[in-house]
Amino acid sequence: MERFFVVYEWIFQHPDLSHFEAILICYILKYPNGCFESSNHIAKHLNSAPRVIKRYIKTLIAKGWVTCLYESNHRRILYATPKYPGPGPLFEQEKNRQKQLQSQVCNLTSALTANWSKKENEK
Repeated sequence: MERFFVVYEWIFQHPDLSHFEAILICYILKYPNGCFESSNHIAKHLNSAPRVIKRYIKTLIAKGWVTCLYESNHRRILYATPKYPGPGPLFEQEKNRQKQLQSQVCNLTSALTANWSKKENEK
């Protein structure tokens, strides 16, 4: 079975993005519930170096294209938040996806906070 991910043409045509940033966003979009992979793993799949991936992720976070919910030493939870062009079917799909994503982020944040509080109380 071959692995692949969808590359959206409009992302490549967006003036704010370099081609590698567009590829990285499309790779993250492949995970609708958030990308939990390490920079090393992403670099391996995109034939790049981990430090390059980290640099581009920071750039995309600053531009608002990617949201980082949680970060540890080697892993982070990333969500792609693409800036769709004007109203249309893609725009409506993205609005619905963003609403679902926000509720998932809230649920995950609550679970992480509860787990952390539980560990703190056990000490």
